[in-house]
Amino acid sequence: MGFPAEKLEGVYRNHIDDVVKFLEAKHKGHYKIYNLCSERSYDVSKFQQRVATYPFDDHNPPKMELISPFCRDVHAWLSEDKKNVAAVHCKAGKGRTGVMVCCYMLHSKEFLIASEALNYYGQMRTHDRKGVTIPSQRRYVEYYSTLVQEQLEYHPVSLIIQEIHLEPLPTFNGGQVSLQLVISEASKRVFSSGVYEIKKGSPNFQIRLDQYIPIQGDIKIEFFNKPKMMIRKALREWRRGKDEE
Repeated sequence: MGFPAEKLEGVYRNHIDDVVKFLEAKHKGHYKIYNLCSERSYDVSKFQQRVATYPFDDHNPPKMELISPFCRDVHAWLSEDKKNVAAVHCKAGKGRTGVMVCCYMLHSKEFLIASEALNYYGQMRTHDRKGVTIPSQRRYVEYYSTLVQEQLEYHPVSLIIQEIHLEPLPTFNGGQVSLQLVISEASKRVFSSGVYEIKKGSPNFQIRLDQYIPIQGDIKIEFFNKPKMMIRKALREWRRGKDEE
């Protein structure tokens, strides 16, 4: 569901008072809220303190370490009483919510492969059946599917970034691009490059880093297009270092 909002925002989102009335009328004593928003919260006493928070940023995947505890929490709550329901929300109730709901459906064996869970969520949640659309979010559902299928525990390991290849290249400014590379580990920036000027018509771009960058866990690689002091995010990619033994 969407964020239980107040004041003006409650006009175009779910108003928190309406959400409370609905849950109290339909599932009194048997509902639990799961808030996925990292950017804000609300008065949890309105929901009888039955609110669990598993926060991560909008338009991003969750940390791998966040998914399994969320799934176990939801499963324990639903298994406690057959009348229990879980209400999961982010801001719009689509992307972040979809990632975690799909992961839970894999965790509970409702579906065995990621594509089935993602397709089902898309059909049930959205008119256009697209559901979870951000590539990194879909990929993290696939990661979790692999862990569940192969009965593996996620253990982050240290890796070294030595080189980055980018292909195809973005087509800003008629193909003339000026890219800056930024690497973040979780939400902490660990590397920021100068600006690389790429000639029009170049088929690809390769960066050999002067310094080796040690990374671990959830890694975000971003390129920014910076022509003439203007900053535009060119593309963003989430990857993860893993040890699945």
